[in-house]
Amino acid sequence: SQVFKIFERFLASFLPAGKITSLSLAQMIVGAIIFVVAHPFLLVMHTDLSKTYSNKKYDRFSEQLNRILGSLFFLFIPISAGLFAMAKPLVFILLRQGKFSVQASIDTSLAIRIFAVGFLFQGLNLFLARVLMATQMTKKLAIISTYTWLGGMVLDWFMVKQFGFKGLAITFVIVFIIQDIILFRLVSNEIGFAIKPLYKTVIRVIISSAIMYVVVHYLVGLFDFQIVGFEQKIIKAAILSAISIAGGGLYILLSHLLGCEYPKIVYNILFKKTIK
Repeated sequence: SQVFKIFERFLASFLPAGKITSLSLAQMIVGAIIFVVAHPFLLVMHTDLSKTYSNKKYDRFSEQLNRILGSLFFLFIPISAGLFAMAKPLVFILLRQGKFSVQASIDTSLAIRIFAVGFLFQGLNLFLARVLMATQMTKKLAIISTYTWLGGMVLDWFMVKQFGFKGLAITFVIVFIIQDIILFRLVSNEIGFAIKPLYKTVIRVIISSAIMYVVVHYLVGLFDFQIVGFEQKIIKAAILSAISIAGGGLYILLSHLLGCEYPKIVYNILFKKTIK
């Protein structure tokens, strides 16, 4: 993926000034969120899965995979919705200053929204990669990763001509979707991983996330985040943090009212370090 990013920056260097910066900053912001949210979750998960698989408790292993997969949907879909709703104010608070113009801020927020759509797929990718590592299939993982990123580089060449820096961001998401499909089929075939129906969970999560998005989008629209000055930025950052906390609380409440069991499961994984 690092070679892909270098090639992506090479293509972006032919675009108008500032586009490569917007793309890089958008990836950096979304990557930071993934690191903060996803990595602790997946690190605990990987440890438990490795122990279960090495002890040949395959029924429990399959059950753990199902619970983690449902937890990923529960955790990452609302983050995608919230990030999509708050991309523009987030960029204006963090980056809009001096020579970083309004247009650069708008371009960066647009790229963040594209990456936000792919946030779930990046999370699933990290999950499936760790499943393959836990089951000692790292060679196949490396082959799949290499060929899909090479294919992404070819697709980048066409996308950048049609859509500019937006095409590069879209290709980044497409590669993760393709990898997820291939890795999921590999896990299913090699391990015999049977997915329990998650349709009800996904529908509940989507409904809760959609309502949360509407509320957060409305609250964000009540304030002017196109400001400069350190003190104003601190105030608006506090407001945006309060909106995000309120949105998260609303999502958890709605998912609980809709009968979703995953708030407790996610809590157990993150804080009790168990996958029951």
